[in-house]
Amino acid sequence: EWLRERLDYMTQFLTEERKTTLRRTVEQRTHYMRIMTENMFHPQNASAIMRHCEAFGIQQIHTVEDRCKFDPSVNIVRGTHKWVDVEHHENTAEALKALKAEGYRIVATTPHRCSATPESFDVTKGKFALVFGTEHAGISDEVIEAADDFLMIPMCGMVESLNVSASAAILIYMLSERIRQSVDGWQLSDSEQLKLLTRWTMSSVRDYERILRRAEEILGHPVEVISGREEARLIYLGVSHTLADTPGKRLVADIGGGSTEFIIGQRFEPLLRESLQMGCVSYTQRYFK
Repeated sequence: EWLRERLDYMTQFLTEERKTTLRRTVEQRTHYMRIMTENMFHPQNASAIMRHCEAFGIQQIHTVEDRCKFDPSVNIVRGTHKWVDVEHHENTAEALKALKAEGYRIVATTPHRCSATPESFDVTKGKFALVFGTEHAGISDEVIEAADDFLMIPMCGMVESLNVSASAAILIYMLSERIRQSVDGWQLSDSEQLKLLTRWTMSSVRDYERILRRAEEILGHPVEVISGREEARLIYLGVSHTLADTPGKRLVADIGGGSTEFIIGQRFEPLLRESLQMGCVSYTQRYFK
């Protein structure tokens, strides 16, 4: 409820287009597949993998950094790092243990072993972590020993394999699409979506903490941010106390500047409440400029 209240309040500082983009993107995010990298020492490759994950809806990357820091180039990621979570690990054993503890299958990518291709890999058997090694050495022996499956991209030419960023693009795209088409429950849970959307909304509003503090200073008392449905409940109570106490249901609609509340109630009891992010000011600015 706390997150919902903050989200409902802070969204009024975003444009309708921005709110739609954030919600649509969150709905396409998944934890069903995660990415793990080992000592990705080229900033270009780290940046490419970051962009691939963001583009195809993979929310979390696990990085092993016992020899090389995972350090994407700001000029290449171009802001995509703000929308993907990175969990850093001191060594491979720690990363593998963490993923297995959460029930992830370890799927090693290598041109030297193959139990599946992107087309044949069974994405329905359960969530999995796709592991990428370094450009030259590939995955470590530790990953090979822990792997539940091995995945390779078949080559038709003279080259043995693609570079890691190209391989990652192909595998992340193909497997994420197959997950969406054939796996039930691939999306984030409702609570996970709410947490992520709230975090993204906060980061999209400049100086959001200062906004809340300033409001308290102007009003002279702490600001309690309430959700849209709580606003609807209070609106109904206020209206119902100005009307005669008669039996039967009534519909109350409150059209505000940034939101509109609808409430169906009986006497002093609100029965159904809804708050929509559409108001006379926001829609005037959007459609009648």
